[in-house]
Amino acid sequence: MTARWRPSDRQRSLFTLAALGLFLATTTQRPIIVVLVVPAAVLLLVPRRPRRTAVPAIAKTAPTAPTAPTAEATVVAHSEVSPQRCLEGETVELVVTVQSGEPLERLDLTLHLSESVEALDAPVAVSLLAPRHEERLQWRLRLDRWGRRSVGALDITAHRAGGLSVATFRTALCDVSVYPHHAPLTLMPTPRALPDRFGDHVSVVAGDGVEFIEVNDFRAGDRTRRINWRATARRGTLQVNRTAAERACDVVLLIDAFSDVGGRERSSLDVAVRGAVATARAYIARHDRVGLIVLGGRLMWLGPEIGGRQFYRVIENILDARRANAADHPELGVIPPSALPSGSLALLFSPLLDPRAVVAIHALRRRGLSPVVIDVRTAAPQVQPEVPNSQLAVRLWNVEHHLRLRALEDSGVPVIGWDGADLLDVAFSKLPHHRRSA
Repeated sequence: MTARWRPSDRQRSLFTLAALGLFLATTTQRPIIVVLVVPAAVLLLVPRRPRRTAVPAIAKTAPTAPTAPTAEATVVAHSEVSPQRCLEGETVELVVTVQSGEPLERLDLTLHLSESVEALDAPVAVSLLAPRHEERLQWRLRLDRWGRRSVGALDITAHRAGGLSVATFRTALCDVSVYPHHAPLTLMPTPRALPDRFGDHVSVVAGDGVEFIEVNDFRAGDRTRRINWRATARRGTLQVNRTAAERACDVVLLIDAFSDVGGRERSSLDVAVRGAVATARAYIARHDRVGLIVLGGRLMWLGPEIGGRQFYRVIENILDARRANAADHPELGVIPPSALPSGSLALLFSPLLDPRAVVAIHALRRRGLSPVVIDVRTAAPQVQPEVPNSQLAVRLWNVEHHLRLRALEDSGVPVIGWDGADLLDVAFSKLPHHRRSA
């Protein structure tokens, strides 16, 4: 960027002193007063060159080719973060490179960090005396909050030789992706009908699995290695073991970004995001196809796929859930069938505070999915004694919310509560036995 220079406080002071001396010499007719303001005039007309000094320990300079001074100095700031992806609580290294087109007397840099970003081992304000044409500064930062966010901004104040001109501007720093922490998940719900695709979930139909079902008479086509010789000796006819087939399933994760209630450290959206990440990792580890839908102002979806690359796609899309604007009504009808396969399991993480979330649940059922609602509400309305009829309003809200949950359960949609305090396994253990898979 190009710096726009303006007179500094020093230049204003020297100019005021010189003008005042000339005015007094003229009005009093004493030329000797002019001699007293000659140094100020000389400093204004002939600014001194900056003297090279040692660079502070925080600044690491890199040898570069000298740049010819220009009439208007150009100051360029470039920032990069390594690594660009990290987990909550981890540290990253921020490197800022500042280049100037002409020699400067001083360069002041002030780092304004975003929320939940903390600088370690170095001050956020640095002054460089007689900086080189290129200066390289480093900070170690700790990021304590998940999301895709900007590290912050950098204020740069450049002083020309003599300190008579100054330029101040702000530049935005680069973005970084902070992944949320999540607890491992071992107990996972499955749809009632699994697709005919090999996987790790026990199906209700017989097949070549390891889960024992029953002992039946031998039929043509049965494998001899499945003959149960003890049952054969007892019954007098060939008996074989029947086992359940192992199938994979399609899972679609839905995050309700319409509302976010609760404390900053454990809001409903935080709990929903951590639960969705843990669920996605568990299903992908068992070779299932996982997709994602974020319900918000801008409807986002990701078709079900398998593999570790899909897990990172899911996380990258989840990070945008905090930026969702709940001003619009989501139309699930615009989502292609490939993103919502019929018969797949839909896990909705929602506090169920917005009626549009309930509308989305019924839309999922009409498209042939098996929805399961995880109620991630971490806070409830509290009675405000100073507000008239506050207690009655809270009671009415509780009744309406209970009726909403009861209506979903009566329609065949299981609703389980999870506020993030316990493992998600505890919440999934409350599902009916035929919906769970160990």
